[in-house]
Amino acid sequence: MIREIFYHLKNKSGIDAQQLFSKSNNFSKIGRIYPDFISKNSNKRIIADAKYKPIKNIANKDYLQVLAYMFRFNAKMGFYIYPAKNNESVPESKMYLNEGTTFENNVKHKEDIIITKLGLINQKVRI
Repeated sequence: MIREIFYHLKNKSGIDAQQLFSKSNNFSKIGRIYPDFISKNSNKRIIADAKYKPIKNIANKDYLQVLAYMFRFNAKMGFYIYPAKNNESVPESKMYLNEGTTFENNVKHKEDIIITKLGLINQKVRI
């Protein structure tokens, strides 16, 4: 469905691994990452991560993972793709990254870095 505009890494086979860190050290397996989808447009990079678990089971470490992918590939937009049900109430779909600190009382959301949660409903197609 999205193969034309995204690279789709093959993390189960270990093909297409990307590196968080330079390989100048001898720790080539440290920082190996497999974002599910990386857009081919390098000027407006998008990262998409598919989670094969219900939205209620997506936790902080999942959000940190997609943010690390976005940071690594200079992406301003990221997507969480998860299985949804027809009658499921969907939580807020857009999340904006905060900047500032509570210590300085200047926390506000950034308008340019967004993660969108996208629930896909499994539709059985009859031919």
